[in-house]
Amino acid sequence: MELQRRAADLEAAGYALFVVTPDPVPALAAFAAERGIAYPLLSDADSAVIRRVGMLNTLIEPGEPDYGLPFPGLFVTDERGTVTHKRFHRRYQERETVDALLHGVLGLALDMSANPSAAEPEVSVVLGADALGFGQWTELYVRIALADGEHLYGPDAPAGFIPTTVAVSAPEGLEVTGARYPRTVTLAVGGLDERVEVIEPGAGGAVEVAVPLLSRVPEADAPDAVTVTVDVGYQVCTELECYLPQRRRLEVRVPLRRLDRPSPRT
Repeated sequence: MELQRRAADLEAAGYALFVVTPDPVPALAAFAAERGIAYPLLSDADSAVIRRVGMLNTLIEPGEPDYGLPFPGLFVTDERGTVTHKRFHRRYQERETVDALLHGVLGLALDMSANPSAAEPEVSVVLGADALGFGQWTELYVRIALADGEHLYGPDAPAGFIPTTVAVSAPEGLEVTGARYPRTVTLAVGGLDERVEVIEPGAGGAVEVAVPLLSRVPEADAPDAVTVTVDVGYQVCTELECYLPQRRRLEVRVPLRRLDRPSPRT
């Protein structure tokens, strides 16, 4: 259902969507009819294509009920069939939310109407999902707004410079991994014989830092939502001056849900 919700956005951006699964055609037809899925579901019943492209889940042994499943993930190809992006997880029980994939891999805008967020002047935090189910990955996107000519120092800034830092605290059941910062560029510091790595604003005039989240909250015990705390440190500078260092603490509500999956194979 997440893919179906964003299918029109993919089409508008020039992408065609296909799903490959080892499930038989009758099962896929029933699944599509029940959930109103309009994009193609392709049956690879003997997992031949899955093997050919190196997607077979080797953590599942022959003879096990789920043997033949692929590693969960996606390929993105251009018009010539050349793979331009790929993203996979080791376990079929874990997968990213569709919004996080489309934003992180394809650069498509998040559906802001469906994503809980928190904001202050200059700093905003958006969750890459309308809700998070057991075994699902998503990302918190921390955005720091900048004007033309402004930059931030990278997370590994040397002594004397204020690094950009993002730290997320989450309750038990949510796993947080290290923040992913944008690439830095080298800047010669005016008046000093020193070069430093800085982050320049991207699309929309903001620096965006992504923090992956994984839900391990048992579905039977899941509350409606949990709250995570985001601590952000940064200093906005231009080539001529730097403003006072800033620290922000924001709280973001993360809705939880029970995934609508009839079986692991679909």
